[in-house]
Amino acid sequence: MICADRNIRRIFLILAAYIADHPEQCLIACCKENHCPHCVVRPNQRGDHHHSPLRNVDETRTTLRHHQNGEDPHLFEDQGLHAIHYPFWAYLPHTDIFSCITPDEPLQ
Repeated sequence: MICADRNIRRIFLILAAYIADHPEQCLIACCKENHCPHCVVRPNQRGDHHHSPLRNVDETRTTLRHHQNGEDPHLFEDQGLHAIHYPFWAYLPHTDIFSCITPDEPLQ
C-alpha cells in the first residue's frame, strides 16, 4: 500500500467488526435466523438467564465440512447451521467472526 509519505508498505488487514442486521448476521454466522449468531443457545431459551457456549470458528468450519461430505454431524442440527460450505471468514487469520458481529439494535 502506498502511504501518505509515498513509501510502499506491506499491510495485513484484520476483520475487527461486522455491522449488519439480524438476518445478515445469521447468514454470515451460517445459522438459521431463529438462532443466535454469537452463541449456541437453543431458540426457545433465548432471553433466559443461563450460560450458553459461544460459537467456535474451528468447530463450525469442521461441522460444515462434514455436512458437505455427506456425513450427518449432530452439531449441524444442534447448532441450527445452514449449508453454507464456503463462508468468506473460514480461513481469515486472527479472525473470530462470531465475536466480530456487532449487536443489532432495533430502530426507535
